[in-house]
Amino acid sequence: MAIAHAQFGVADGETCVASMLIRPAQANHASRMRVGVYIDGFNLYFGGRGICGHGMAGWRWLDLRSLTSSLAGWPGAQLSRVVYCTAPISGADNPSGAAGQDVYLKALRASGSVDHIEYGV
Repeated sequence: MAIAHAQFGVADGETCVASMLIRPAQANHASRMRVGVYIDGFNLYFGGRGICGHGMAGWRWLDLRSLTSSLAGWPGAQLSRVVYCTAPISGADNPSGAAGQDVYLKALRASGSVDHIEYGV
């Protein structure tokens, strides 16, 4: 396994950094290594918010598939799976947070940015 880091620009010339765990899967017959990427949604969100600021627009809408594809772009690598790992925000404790998370997760699915969303507790 490897941890990959990427920098990306957002509004006003600011730069943010994303880190992701990249797990190489088995190589197939054509000598291509399949790569599965597992994104820790909690750390991505709070890390991005800490670096970019709570009020900066746009950083939350990363194209996760494109970003992970560029991070796993070594020779012979083929991105085979992007999994976004998260825990549901309680609507009873934080109604606006739960609504915002719901919008974001629906956008991830609709855009094809991830292959699967894994829910923890």
